[in-house]
Amino acid sequence: LIADATCGAVTDMVIIEGGRYRLDPLMVAVDYWTFAAAVAARRKASSDKDRVAAYHATVGSYGGQLAEGMRWDWIEPVREATRRDAIDAVAALARALVHDDPQQTLDLLEMARAFDPHNELIYRDIMRLQGRLGYSDAILRTLNLLTTRLAEIDETPTTYAQELADRLTQHVSQVPDTAV
Repeated sequence: LIADATCGAVTDMVIIEGGRYRLDPLMVAVDYWTFAAAVAARRKASSDKDRVAAYHATVGSYGGQLAEGMRWDWIEPVREATRRDAIDAVAALARALVHDDPQQTLDLLEMARAFDPHNELIYRDIMRLQGRLGYSDAILRTLNLLTTRLAEIDETPTTYAQELADRLTQHVSQVPDTAV
């Protein structure tokens, strides 16, 4: 079929070994393979530098929900494990960068929010960093986004999240603006 579809240009994409079929990795690139290799590299990493590099690779290779739109019973646990690995990598990378590059850390937390849009803890981390960076308006927008996202699942932000937003906004507004 593939040979017919490609007019004979591609013929040997499948390897048969021991009665099993698999795609030939020299002929086919699969984004999940890249992601899985990055996760494996993180697990094997023996230094902070190697771990951070693996976190970068994991985050960079995560393309969103695994097999999105497909409905198979077996895929759900794999899909959730993949999403968790991506969120864990984003969180670890954010922790590694927060002191040296808070803006990149904020970008990473926003990415984690996109991966897990109903996770209040991520929104609270975002608000804390927005407070640290002096983004008082952004704190309220983040709380509003959290409220909207949680409403999708018939939930509301905790009192703690609301009080955190109030406290951070108040603190940021009390810091004198020294910009010219």
